[in-house]
Amino acid sequence: NYTIERYIDNPDAAKNDKAYLNKLLDEVAEKRKLATTTWNKPLDEFISVMKELETEIKTASNNLKTIVDKADQQVKDEKKAKIIEFWNTLNFTIVPIERVFNPKWLNKGEKMASIMEECKAIVDKITTEMNTLKSMKDEDSDVLQSFYLETLDLNATLAKGNQLKENRARIKAAEEEERKAALAAET
Repeated sequence: NYTIERYIDNPDAAKNDKAYLNKLLDEVAEKRKLATTTWNKPLDEFISVMKELETEIKTASNNLKTIVDKADQQVKDEKKAKIIEFWNTLNFTIVPIERVFNPKWLNKGEKMASIMEECKAIVDKITTEMNTLKSMKDEDSDVLQSFYLETLDLNATLAKGNQLKENRARIKAAEEEERKAALAAET
């Protein structure tokens, strides 16, 4: 009924019908909005209640998390105390447990028996490597042992020993050159 062809020669009718259609459009849009609001009201209420419930559940869960975390930390603290107690029974005072302590030992899956074996292996390794350094008849033996206790790395310590020897050789060569230069200057 409202095709352009009907209104080509009648602009006043087009103006009146346009006003009518705009009013009709507003009424349809209003009824759609009302229907949407009416239709969605139960859903909006449901969403609101569910969000409130989610917030309450999250709060309760976080409260329980603090209790769980505290209990887990207590178990870890007790396990760490047992590990330290075992370390102390090894009578190994050269290196404190804090230097070699592995945080994974506190995991639930780590058994005390395997942790004890690791501790013994660490003590054996350090003892063997210290004995190796002591057995070296080197003028830097004390320095190298001290360096080893800082790094707990035998390869790095041996490399340091080689570096000290090379430095000493360079110094000796430089002193020899100076001595030769001094002798040459005198003659």
